[in-house]
Amino acid sequence: MNAIDGPALEAPTGNDTSKTAIAKSKATTGLERALMRAASELSTMTFRRMGSDDRREVFALFSQLVLRDDYRLDSQQAYSGKKPDRAQIEAALGEALTLFVDRPDYGFVFLALENERVVACASVSYAISLSLGKVVAQMQHLIVAEGQRRRGVGAALVEALTAQLRRIEIARLDVEVHVANDAAKKFYEDLGFAPSREERLALVL
Repeated sequence: MNAIDGPALEAPTGNDTSKTAIAKSKATTGLERALMRAASELSTMTFRRMGSDDRREVFALFSQLVLRDDYRLDSQQAYSGKKPDRAQIEAALGEALTLFVDRPDYGFVFLALENERVVACASVSYAISLSLGKVVAQMQHLIVAEGQRRRGVGAALVEALTAQLRRIEIARLDVEVHVANDAAKKFYEDLGFAPSREERLALVL
């Protein structure tokens, strides 16, 4: 035994090589099957804009975000101009969803549905970009229902959303991420979003 290099390793025999190859093959096959199962599960998913009949489900889902998410709660006072209570947060959410239904020229809520149930949603608003000279969209909030996470639902929703935005000639999709939410940053960067190196500030009027 060499004190630095450690114990010498014997060259693998034919049987060892064969066993290693089989183990790798099984691992690869297992991963492929897992990916196929995930793709199969998501193949039953549909995507569309929220209508008035969806408000109850969407309200319940967004409530999880605005009432429980630590990052959202950390930003809540800046966005509302004061520290709101639960009733005020819920009232504002209800009014926002009404605006999305009544004023589609402002934006919309995009839904992922499975078996006719809302499993994820994202709020999208329009703006005009001086950099591009075109209309762009901003995704402010994205949430996936508990029990549906880590299945690729969020990524599938973003993919379907970007496809729809391209069809209506929206030039860019921006997204908001809390400065401390590294997991969200990685999620969006993995989907092709580039950091803007800007921080959003809010002034309630």
